[in-house]
Amino acid sequence: MKPRFELRCLSVKKTRGNDPDSLGDSAFFYEAEFKPDPGTPENKIFFALSRAATSLNNITLSFVRPDLFEPGKSYFFDIEEVEVSINKKTIVLDKPLQLAKDRPIYETLELYEPTAKQFEQMEKLAVNDPEGAVSVLISMITRLSLEAVKKLEKINRSQWEEARDFLLSFQPEKKPEKKEE
Repeated sequence: MKPRFELRCLSVKKTRGNDPDSLGDSAFFYEAEFKPDPGTPENKIFFALSRAATSLNNITLSFVRPDLFEPGKSYFFDIEEVEVSINKKTIVLDKPLQLAKDRPIYETLELYEPTAKQFEQMEKLAVNDPEGAVSVLISMITRLSLEAVKKLEKINRSQWEEARDFLLSFQPEKKPEKKEE
């Protein structure tokens, strides 16, 4: 039996936050606060199955669509293990990267498959500066500053290219535009 519990939405509020997939743009998010009702049949079963959990505190979820939850309504939440298959790659740098003596030293690049939104942002920049756009993509994925990625490109071009090739291997193929006759 999969654990299921019921939560009542207490509130939904609009908040401003930074989208981690953007280039520093701010976006609006919504936060819903939920409280479990220990008296519902689903929650009695959940607490009986979990043994260690005798109570749940309020839970807050953040999301981008304003119409997902409504205060006063109850929602079921199912718990199920998910196997995640993320395409990842770690590049161990031949030469550690440091921008200045008082700054962190980077010895690896942790890469993963970019999102469609990250590719869109890169493509917008690629019109004027294709290599600069790739550096921005590497920066978004690794969370290194753009300055650090550009330094990596200069001091260890082969590893910058390895990162580029890995990330671009996920780029969706563009479909040719149909010409009207």
